[in-house]
Formats: sequence, C-alpha cells, structure tokens
Amino acid sequence: MELVKALEKKQPLDNIKGLAFKNGNEIVVNQSRELLDVDTLLPVPWDLINVEEYINPDNYFLKNSHRTLDIGQTSRGCPYRCGFCCSSSILDKKWRPMSIERAMEAILEPVKRFNLTGIWIRDDEFYVNNKRAYAICEKIVESDYNISWYATGMRVNDFNKATPDQLKL
Repeated sequence: MELVKALEKKQPLDNIKGLAFKNGNEIVVNQSRELLDVDTLLPVPWDLINVEEYINPDNYFLKNSHRTLDIGQTSRGCPYRCGFCCSSSILDKKWRPMSIERAMEAILEPVKRFNLTGIWIRDDEFYVNNKRAYAICEKIVESDYNISWYATGMRVNDFNKATPDQLKL
C-alpha cells in the first residue's frame, strides 16, 4: 500500500521498507521491513476458494486419509542456514511460531469445518522448539478428531532431540 500511495503522489521510494527497485541504472535496496508476529495474522479466508477442489486423498504419507488438506503454517522461517534452502536468508534466520493455542485453532478449525481426515502442516521447520512441537502433537492426538497428519520441515538435529515417548506420539 505504501508503494501504491508513493507512486500515486509521485513521491520518492527510498523510504519504503522492504522495497528494492531500479533507479536509472542503479539498483536501490531499502531497509528491510520488520517480520510480522504470526499470532497477529488473520485466519485463512477459506470462504474465498472452493476448498473441496483442494481436498484430496493423500498418496504420500497418510495413505488412510481420503480427505487431506494443506492447512498452511503454524510457524514461519527457520533459524538454520542450510545450503539447499532459501528460508533462512529470506527470513533473516528467524523462526516465528504461533502460540500453541493459535496453532490449534489454525489446525482444528478447517478439520471441523471441512470434515477432514488428514492435514498437512506446512511449516518451514515445525520441530525447532521441541516442547512446542510435541505439545501441538499431543493436543492433536487428544482432540475429538481422529485425523492423520504430518508436518514438513524437520532437521536431523531436531529429530535427535525427541524422546522415545515423543516419537511414539
């Protein structure tokens, strides 16, 4: 919105955080914009799409789930600097989790609303904080919903922090 307003008013662009642009032959990279607090993000506006077109049987991990949906992220970013991944460089090596309560809303609301049997949690690195990750796992298992699920994003060093009880969970 800042860019649109500056262009409309023919104002300079060099004070708009998070913007890079070309000024003649010069490439200008402004100061980075602060990352958002993920707990303040609006819920997914499921009513803007036909969700049924995105619900599918999962043929990869959840073979017993005939109604699986990618529900999005419960955290953003990653503190690690893997050579094959751009997440840490784009997001300044910062990992920003939703609170456990907010994450559970984001997980269970679409399960209930769309009668899902499986979900995919698409975090860059779900297991960075072992205590948080397994608290969410526990709450999913203890919920009234019998769903299959998986979370992408886990490094071996984080996996190695898991206790046998956590792995069973």
